[in-house]
Amino acid sequence: MFFQSALALIAYGKHDHKLYYWRTASGVEVDFVIYGKNTLCAFEIKHTQTIQPSMLIGLKHFKEDYAMAKCFVLYLGSKTLYLSNEIIAMPFVEGLKKLKEWLTTNIFGDKLD
Repeated sequence: MFFQSALALIAYGKHDHKLYYWRTASGVEVDFVIYGKNTLCAFEIKHTQTIQPSMLIGLKHFKEDYAMAKCFVLYLGSKTLYLSNEIIAMPFVEGLKKLKEWLTTNIFGDKLD
């Protein structure tokens, strides 16, 4: 569902975003990365109601390499959580609703035209 929503927003938006999967040579991975001229967001999608520290490993590594990135965990819980390394966990449905906003705000917090 996230993949389809992201692709639809990218296809019909006026910004040139790309959707990627990220993995290091050592096997650390992030489910989705959305990259554009002024946008860099990384997403982990978790089918659980609780967030465990081990679920953040990929995003933490990504954040080390790309400090300006916005990093999110979308999960089945009911609360938005502000975690270490500026990682935000939020309910999946809420994340889908905010996806367009994230894609139209640059890495500096400015609204894109």
